[in-house]
Amino acid sequence: MAAGQHPVENRRRRGDVMTSARAIMHQGAECNGESDTLAGASRKMLDPHIGSPPTCGADDRLPTS
Repeated sequence: MAAGQHPVENRRRRGDVMTSARAIMHQGAECNGESDTLAGASRKMLDPHIGSPPTCGADDRLPTS
């Protein structure tokens, strides 16, 4: 990468749009709860259809900030 160039800035200049999490997740997505243990989260990831589940709040929603 040339000096002074940043990949995100280059995408913005080209007009590329970054994909949001909402666009790639489906309604039945699994998430880890705030109080889930590491062992419980690891067991979920053993399922071949679950990659890296996000951690959701008590309302089962992703944090906004």
